[in-house]
Amino acid sequence: MERGTGSIVTQAERALPSTQSSYDGARALLAGETLLVVTPSRAGEKETGVIKAARTLEASGRVAAAHVLRSSDLSRAASPSESIVQRAFDVGATLIVFWVWHASRIQLEPDVLKKLARLPTLPTVGVTVGDAFMSGYLGRPEIPRHFRSTLRAADLVGATSMGRLADHLAGEANAPVMLLPSAVCDAQFGPDVPVTPAAIDADVVFIGAASHSKNPGRRYYWLGRQRQAAVRALQARFGSRLAVFGPGWQGLPSWRGEVDRAEQVRVAAAGQVVFSGVPFSFEPFYASDRSFIQATSGVPLVETVVPGLDQLLPSSTSWTTGTPRDVVRSVERVLEEDPVRRRERGLEARDVIFARHLTTHRLETFTRNLAMLRAGAGIPRGTLPFMPFFGDDAVVERQLQLVTRRWPW
Repeated sequence: MERGTGSIVTQAERALPSTQSSYDGARALLAGETLLVVTPSRAGEKETGVIKAARTLEASGRVAAAHVLRSSDLSRAASPSESIVQRAFDVGATLIVFWVWHASRIQLEPDVLKKLARLPTLPTVGVTVGDAFMSGYLGRPEIPRHFRSTLRAADLVGATSMGRLADHLAGEANAPVMLLPSAVCDAQFGPDVPVTPAAIDADVVFIGAASHSKNPGRRYYWLGRQRQAAVRALQARFGSRLAVFGPGWQGLPSWRGEVDRAEQVRVAAAGQVVFSGVPFSFEPFYASDRSFIQATSGVPLVETVVPGLDQLLPSSTSWTTGTPRDVVRSVERVLEEDPVRRRERGLEARDVIFARHLTTHRLETFTRNLAMLRAGAGIPRGTLPFMPFFGDDAVVERQLQLVTRRWPW
């Protein structure tokens, strides 16, 4: 399948001139803000991508100060919500970002969160969503109950996909929603992290779970079966040339066991082509972080078409419809390429990911938009959201209604 088939912007639309841009003063606005990031973490975990990103923003002067509050710091607190409010007061936070807080499993008290709005700094609150959340009955969005109180405290929501999920989030939060795609964790997979290919003898690599719902009423059930069918088709075609990693594939001849998250780039780097799998959401622009992470291996990626995703992933990405036959053919085409050119394509993709799709990029992107929202009436009418992951403001302008909900300007 040719690249771009799943795009939601036509070739004619690509040629339209741009008349607007994201607000040039947003960076200056952000430089005066004090940021507090509230993020999930595990006990003993030293650094995550967003913690490194916050430190980078402070060290580079892109925010006046950055502070991090981890869920592990709150685990023994009598009231995690009160602890967050107190920390925001102590550091004088003007911007507060709950970064993929749904992963913490900590339910915050809505009455306590309302105290944030009454702090002397009158902080602006952002909440990011790092999951597809499209596993509800008949494909409807399903937001975890423990996360809803946090969403309702938001002045701005960042979501990894748009479509029905964005509509649902805008209603749940009663706030603007913007696209904020998945990204590569700087701490685990950034450009300064050396990669030595794993000792694996395989041309084709797949890393992902075989799990699926047991309820046919949930779309997750059917997408899981589609992923399994695609991997089994690769097994039938490539045999021992295929290496499959992840839970649930026991009994598949090419299964090589599970692999630690931190090792997936080394595993991907050992192959000639990586199949990213069939995603568990086809809402516009969605991809899990695995697609971005595995592209840093320097090995060409075969990705399943999702509307708009071709505007985010590198142009050297190969595309498939996700049906077993088309997955096999797409992988074959990559393997038939000249090896030198194939390697060049993989390295080009890696460079694009490092240039646009790290967690540091996402945190700065989200906080710049949050700073614009905080400035309110001071922002020129018609200002576009700051979305550098597209590489061009003209792309944002042409599809503003697709990449935002309730955008105030």
